[in-house]
This record gives sequence, C-alpha cells and structure tokens, in this order.
Amino acid sequence: MELVDGENKCSGRVEVLRHDQWGSVCDHGWDLREADVVCLELGCGLAESALHGSAFGEGSGEISLRHVQCSGHESSLTHCAVVLHSDVLCTHEKDAGKVCPIFGLALHLLRLLATLFYILIILSSNPHFLPVFTPRYPFNAHPHAAVTSHCVLSWRGRSLWLQRFAWSPPQ
Repeated sequence: MELVDGENKCSGRVEVLRHDQWGSVCDHGWDLREADVVCLELGCGLAESALHGSAFGEGSGEISLRHVQCSGHESSLTHCAVVLHSDVLCTHEKDAGKVCPIFGLALHLLRLLATLFYILIILSSNPHFLPVFTPRYPFNAHPHAAVTSHCVLSWRGRSLWLQRFAWSPPQ
C-alpha cells in the first residue's frame, strides 16, 4: 500500500497492490477507521482525516478495493472486510484519500512525557514527597506507597501507553 500525489509519505490517494497491479480504493464507506488502519500500516500514527471525492486527484488503472469496512484494529487495509456485491458505482472520481500526521503518535507521546516530567519535577522539589517507580510490583505490595496512580494515553478508544507511578513520603 502507498499514498500517492500527497505532500509527503503520510498523505495522498490510497493505492494498494493487488494481482501485481496498483489500484485506488473507492471512498464509499471510507471513514477514520479505514484511514487509521492505513496510517498505522505506513507508520504515520493515527489519521487526521479521511478524504473523499479524489481529494488528491484521480487515479489511473483499476479500482482495487470497493466498499472497504475496517474495525480499526486490522494490521493492513487488505485484512479489512470488503463488500463484494455492492450496488455502489465506483469511479476514479470517488478515489479515497487520507492525511496522517507525520510522527503523529510520537508527538502525542512526547507531549505526555513532557507533562509527566514536569509533574515529577514539581513533586521532587517538594521535600515531603519522593517519586518512587515500582514497575515490577503491584502497588498494594509496595510497603511505602502512599499515593498511586495510573496514566493511560487514550485517543479515539485506543490505549496507546500505560505507566504506573507510586509516591511515598521520605523515610
């Protein structure tokens, strides 16, 4: 799969290789679930948008996929369900496009890490609290845990990162 005629590798008209021939994807039923699968497959994070109506120009050649239906958890667009007997007429005027943020997932994680480091700096500057990381033990087994917290980065129902923290008063 590739995105063509976009500004970078993470935007453009969606094209897939089937039977040794590149072809476009019909935009019927195209939404963020399908767009997310494409972005993740290409290593571009989660989709910013799912574009319709040949937003990146009309393809040439055949339309490889029509009426694609993804749950959003597939590893490839070719693993999504396809409605074989659809009444939808697909022409290149209906080629699907998408825009993924370059390094989109990394940007969200960097923002989260910056926030967490800020919190740790504030807590560590307070003489009454000392940050203690306990990744190998459940919090209820840690003898000095005073405050526990779970931090989950979730975007559109996807859990992307989990970190546990425990703070205990100094001994």
